[in-house]
Amino acid sequence: MLLPLLLLPMAQAVDVARMAGPITIDGQLDEPAWSEAVPITEFVRSSPTQGGAPPGLTEVRILHDDSVLYIGVRVDHARPVRYRWAPREDLNQDDQIGIFLDTFQDQRAGYVFYLNPLGVQQDLRVNAERWNFYWDAVIDSMGRVDGNTWELEVAIPFRSLKYPAVDGPQEWGLILQRIDIHDMGVYTFPITERHAPSVFSQAAPLRLEPPRRGSGLEIMPTVTAIQQGSREADGDPLEWTGFRQPLQAFRPSLDARFGITPNIGFTGTVNPDFSQVENDEAPIDLNQRFAFWFPEQRPFFLDGFDLFEDRHEILYTRSIVEPVGGAKVGGKEGRVSVGLLHAIDQSPRESVHEHGAPGFGPEDVEGALAANSVARVAVDVLGSGYVGLSFADKRLLPPGGGPAGSHDIGGLDVRLPLGNRWIAAGGALASHTADGHGDALTGYGFSGEITRFSGIDTGGFLRGMWSHPDLRMETGFATQTGLGQVSGRIDHTFEPGIVDTVMPFLEVEVRSEADGDGWARAQAQVEIHEGPHGLGVWYGHRRVWEDTIKVDGGYVGAWYWARPTAWLEMNPVAYTGRVLDFSRLAPAQSTGLDFRFTLWPTRHIRLDTSIGQRWLDPEDDPVERSTRLRGKLGYQFSRTLGARLIGEYSGGTTLDDSFVGSALLTWLLHPGTGLWLGYAETGTLSGHYTVYDRTVFAKVSVLFRP
Repeated sequence: MLLPLLLLPMAQAVDVARMAGPITIDGQLDEPAWSEAVPITEFVRSSPTQGGAPPGLTEVRILHDDSVLYIGVRVDHARPVRYRWAPREDLNQDDQIGIFLDTFQDQRAGYVFYLNPLGVQQDLRVNAERWNFYWDAVIDSMGRVDGNTWELEVAIPFRSLKYPAVDGPQEWGLILQRIDIHDMGVYTFPITERHAPSVFSQAAPLRLEPPRRGSGLEIMPTVTAIQQGSREADGDPLEWTGFRQPLQAFRPSLDARFGITPNIGFTGTVNPDFSQVENDEAPIDLNQRFAFWFPEQRPFFLDGFDLFEDRHEILYTRSIVEPVGGAKVGGKEGRVSVGLLHAIDQSPRESVHEHGAPGFGPEDVEGALAANSVARVAVDVLGSGYVGLSFADKRLLPPGGGPAGSHDIGGLDVRLPLGNRWIAAGGALASHTADGHGDALTGYGFSGEITRFSGIDTGGFLRGMWSHPDLRMETGFATQTGLGQVSGRIDHTFEPGIVDTVMPFLEVEVRSEADGDGWARAQAQVEIHEGPHGLGVWYGHRRVWEDTIKVDGGYVGAWYWARPTAWLEMNPVAYTGRVLDFSRLAPAQSTGLDFRFTLWPTRHIRLDTSIGQRWLDPEDDPVERSTRLRGKLGYQFSRTLGARLIGEYSGGTTLDDSFVGSALLTWLLHPGTGLWLGYAETGTLSGHYTVYDRTVFAKVSVLFRP
């Protein structure tokens, strides 16, 4: 059934009792204190279809003392529980409970915690419907499984959260989720509707009395010991970095956080660590036109990152390649959130832009430092909406004090809710870039959109943007400017009864570049979901024009996702279509086939395998082919100790055959405190296997919270 959003704010409030006795986090709700909390039991299915109670029993109890918020969970599935020993964050294949906390009750931002039946943790931040999956919090949890039932205890220190700086009782927002992975059912308290414009707009009031204090002081020293060996040519010996430069062989770093007020915090870093604990899975594309985007992993940049997020992506933190230090201040007071960041980069990158367009060239960044400053202020408006201002400044500091390049960019962006399902958003930005040699660029851009969220209904969007050719984003991520683009979509999700949901949709997009190039496409697609199965099929027609070449043709593709058993997940994808070969500026046929599957032969082992094949068939040249085979084997000894092996082969007709392998042993007590031992190598398979790069490292970090 479809539930109107107007009924959702009437959800019953939850009063959190103050504990009268101690609780030990051991996964057993046997302490007398738990009996003081009234259990929450009224869970209703929200996805993939709406309506109906979960199978078996679900009870959630909430308590707190002067420093910790406690959550106790008891679930009876009426079937065997699905759970595994897994690294932190890796629990999406398990039964789980979700805890959503809107600590400012502003319906726009909050904290989300997911836990599996053993207490394996996953956490993230939500701000204006932007989901920050890299945010980490220090919490304690433990679960126990007994046949069809499981119990879980969670302790969330108040110092891990930010909330209003007031004395006495407060009212937060609360949403609880129970995820039954067997049929992909999601059950919530209170009743929630799919795809609402703001997830926290549907929260129930949570009444409690937390302490009046901020996140306190946190200090995290890290030391990475690393040795790297490389050879330039086959037959040469590996040249190791050795210990001639102690600060390169032993890389100390320090991160510190301090709560200036309960809601405003300071973060500082010196020589932040960026050892590749998990290898980036580098994509392969035979017809790649622009630079790839990579996720952030450094704690300094992840902490409070949502304070800097805007619709323009003025801050792309990986553009700050190798900072020697940085400082950041941010938080929220009332309706106003603010973020200030400054970092000195000792390896600034050159401009990333199509066709080497003017900006910072190799000669400008060679041997230079770069001072990066970013600021953002956002004001809450109209419930879950906001108005934000962002500004960034980048200054090159060349050796010897020569001509210095500079870049400034500022932007305005807004998000306005219009009724229950409608959102309007837009923005404008402008930049000025000078290379220090008398050449300067000034550019600007605009964007706007209106969206209707579908739920079990009709949805869609209409978007438009335009940017001047001289717009630059040296602190952000924009591979191309000087273009205009309009796109639209209409979809309708319904429940036919034979399967859970069916969603057909139509998308149209037109793009025109300042130099006369561009493309247009129209695509029809249908997605079908039934329990742990999903199927998508699409057909489209595309026209691409560049210089004097025009390519016109159709494309077709399909994907299938399934978790047919508790020990197998698979996801094949196939597509083919007529494209423009950008390297030859000629028509070509592009075909791809990817197959990914995951096996869990035991509760401790996970095996991920992916096979990717690409073909590019130019009209007047031989077919180009690339292949990638990747395997990842993980063994989790306990919640804190795990190991993984990765092996990846890539090669093809125009690519050298290569192999990348790595091994990692991880002991992670909680975010900030852990030990890593790693090994990685890269080699070629031309004739015989030759290692060209080899790395051995050990890393230890400790989080102190005095």
